[in-house]
Amino acid sequence: MTAGTPTGARVVWSGRFADELPDGLDGWSTDAPALAVALDAADELVVLDPLSFPWRSLQGRRDLPVAVRLPHELTADEVDDLLGRPLLRHLGRHDRVLDDRDDHRRLLSERHDLPAEVWLPAAAGWDEHLTAPDGDVERRHRDKAAERQLVADVVADLDAWLDGHPDGEVEVFAARSASIPVSALRRASAHRIRRHGAPSDELHVPSPEGVLVWLDDGAPSGDERVDLVGAAARRVRVGGRIAVLAFVVDRPGGPANPGIHRLVEDVAVATHGALHVDEVRSLRLGAEPWARVVLLGGTRLGPGDPA
Repeated sequence: MTAGTPTGARVVWSGRFADELPDGLDGWSTDAPALAVALDAADELVVLDPLSFPWRSLQGRRDLPVAVRLPHELTADEVDDLLGRPLLRHLGRHDRVLDDRDDHRRLLSERHDLPAEVWLPAAAGWDEHLTAPDGDVERRHRDKAAERQLVADVVADLDAWLDGHPDGEVEVFAARSASIPVSALRRASAHRIRRHGAPSDELHVPSPEGVLVWLDDGAPSGDERVDLVGAAARRVRVGGRIAVLAFVVDRPGGPANPGIHRLVEDVAVATHGALHVDEVRSLRLGAEPWARVVLLGGTRLGPGDPA
């Protein structure tokens, strides 16, 4: 196998660069129905020529991880103009992008909330990614699909609660090092969503109508979890919404998570009991045999309010 030759259930779009990957697809020899069949059977889409790829073909298939090499002949603004809406705004931590220019990565990350792990800054990283074991490719596909499902469930809860607050905003809290799907939450929600800790927090930011605490698989733990929920609760005015999404069951071989009883205890400590819990809903991720995630929702109480 030569460096850069993909393995696993990948669709490779070579476009104008067929000399690099001769077995890849292009717009001259591949029609829309054939591409659709290939995408439906794939665990990843690899794009060497993003300017020729028909991104509309991913409509309804956004759970498919994407690995794309950005055009080196374009400036960051030109890349954003051409690929921002069809590609960049849909990317998350399960996708990969090759661009070795620091200024490009910084600008595009800021505009589209791209997490650091998206970027492959060197050609060696690209070759290593394309030759990853089949199991890694399949796992990222499952994980991306599961995350999109979580986003849909969380947004449905928040939008339903904020239905009477057309100008309401939700502030998202997570561990500082956590990569969470803020851009996906924004796209899916009918309301404004921002991550706590953004540069604008240096200015005075009014209290949001609701907060979402996203406790990712395996993180954070212990006191950090209590501190995070407490910081979120302090941002919400009395009567505001507090939602906590948390993994409470460990994946075999995966990181440790709090059980549901420990989570409820931590939330009670963090809010000093000033939370009326009106929903604890378990969520099952894709084809996993058990539910590993809960969404806990409640209303911030004021002095004298019954718990």
